[in-house]
Amino acid sequence: MATPNEIVASLRSAIKDINFWGESETDSPLKIAKTWSAPDLIKSDSRLRLKAQVNVPLGRTVTTKTLAEVFNPLIDSALQSALSSVVDGNYTAVESKIETLEYYLQLNSIFSSLTNPIVSYVEE
Repeated sequence: MATPNEIVASLRSAIKDINFWGESETDSPLKIAKTWSAPDLIKSDSRLRLKAQVNVPLGRTVTTKTLAEVFNPLIDSALQSALSSVVDGNYTAVESKIETLEYYLQLNSIFSSLTNPIVSYVEE
């Protein structure tokens, strides 16, 4: 099993390579931080939304999902997108779509090495 320092180093490397999250409204959606409580997540979400000049709705809550609930659809979608580009003969788009697929696979693998990993979402 990887040590916490090895996990953080792997995450930093992955994020440095490509920092993309298909569900995010910001340019740098992922960052490494301590475990946060729900109020901390909501405060951070507010700061990021204000910085991105996005509306900050009231009544937001934090929900959690498993890695499979989060990454399986992302990986499936990225794979289908890459395959569609190949089938359509759009080879110029294939590289970026495969990079996105690789990134999601890499993150899933890294996060899978954590004990009881979850993904938290701030919901409106």
